Amino acid sequence: MTTLQSAMQVLVRRQGEQNKEHQRVLEELSLKAERNCVQKRGA
Repeated sequence: MTTLQSAMQVLVRRQGEQNKEHQRVLEELSLKAERNCVQKRGA
């Protein structure tokens, strides 16, 4: 395997980890938004 190939694999792996982190953050934000909507409706 060339240096370029191994570097690409590292980048792809890091990208995947970042995507997972973004998914988690987005899920948390959407949950907060849902709670806010429910609170406004209840008020």
